[in-house]
Amino acid sequence: MPALPATTALVAVPAEPATTALATVATEVPTPALATVPAEPATPALATVPIDPATAALDEVAIDPATAVESAVAAESTTVLPVPQDFVTAVILPQSTRCVSGSVAGHTGLMETKEYAPGRLVDVFGDATDPVVLLWHGTQTDARAALRPFATLLADHGFHVIVPDWDSHAADRGRDDLLGSLRHAAAAGAFALIGWSLGGTAAAGVALHADHYASPVLRVITLAGAFGATNPLTGESLPTGDLPTGARIPITLLHGMSDDVVPLTASEDFAAALDDWPLELITVDADHGSIAGTTYDADADRYCAADDSATIDVAGDVVERISAILRQP
Repeated sequence: MPALPATTALVAVPAEPATTALATVATEVPTPALATVPAEPATPALATVPIDPATAALDEVAIDPATAVESAVAAESTTVLPVPQDFVTAVILPQSTRCVSGSVAGHTGLMETKEYAPGRLVDVFGDATDPVVLLWHGTQTDARAALRPFATLLADHGFHVIVPDWDSHAADRGRDDLLGSLRHAAAAGAFALIGWSLGGTAAAGVALHADHYASPVLRVITLAGAFGATNPLTGESLPTGDLPTGARIPITLLHGMSDDVVPLTASEDFAAALDDWPLELITVDADHGSIAGTTYDADADRYCAADDSATIDVAGDVVERISAILRQP
């Protein structure tokens, strides 16, 4: 075959599948049209995808005014406490190891994500007219997504559930986050406070000094409370002596008999030390993760939202107990 003229556009065609077929066409194609088509880079589109959709802020968020709790608490929340050492090991993971969002098969309740403070996110489940529950996760950075199956089950039982991120690895151990979420929940009126693991330690601390936090908490429930750890709200161990003699918030301790992270004795010892407090200890057939509807990811060294039926069933039994407790007269 004779060589094609030098002006043919086929010489400038990139080696893309759509254009190589033209090599058998003898008709000349003007070159200017091809010269104006830039080759699209392969990667720019990826740069706009958030690495962690569960923590990406929405375009429009409703920021609740943080005025529901007395000013003493708001002022106190700015103090940064030293970080004491305890048995909870701080693990800060790269974003690539964060858990994916969890869901519960057969449950279609809507979830809304808001800000409870600038840049701090909270997931909200259920009908806003239902009784309010504030749910705190444990020792992790911004792990609200891990509790989505548990919160969904609570919402199915007729509760309006608020699940904030809080950073237990921050310089203040997450104190400012926890106080901010208390103010956010208080804007809706009185509420129950549930805390898992280190979140349970903080929740119990609120119950023991309710007058100090000036928050309308009706009852506290802990899930595998890490009572051997320091309270992230104070940087100190929970007090068991010289407690307020006025109105006392009832505390229910739920603890799994198979918990090998925070042993059952942690709740047993705490209950024994508060023998004159309105408190009950209930054991359940669960481990440290399943009691809150989560599973442990060994590779990520992190608890994630469960997606297996066995764990969801355990969490469902726990939620049944919680529902009965919260609906007591």
